[in-house]
Amino acid sequence: AIDEKAKSLLETVLKPRLVIDQPHKEYNFVTDVMTRWRGSSLYFISIYCVGSRGDVLGDTFEAPFARMLYKAGELFGRSYMRHTGRWEEIYPGLSVEECLESIRDDPFFVG
Repeated sequence: AIDEKAKSLLETVLKPRLVIDQPHKEYNFVTDVMTRWRGSSLYFISIYCVGSRGDVLGDTFEAPFARMLYKAGELFGRSYMRHTGRWEEIYPGLSVEECLESIRDDPFFVG
């Protein structure tokens, strides 16, 4: 059930918001957004294409921007990826619906 709700958020909100149809190809740009489970955490990940400034045009890399960490019962902790490369949990106990709403609405979770 969590996967279906996350997929709906990806398709209806995150992809239209983050994936650029006509990017400035000299800069890195988002080509896709996906989720991936790792242990008890669900990660939201932006897929970037490397811009043409480098010698590696067409290469891609992943940048996780939000994490739902299972806590207990039906509660998850919500974290965002800081510029330092470390996760920062700002919502320690939310329902699945509240977590997905925070990813949709909170500026901390922009991919």
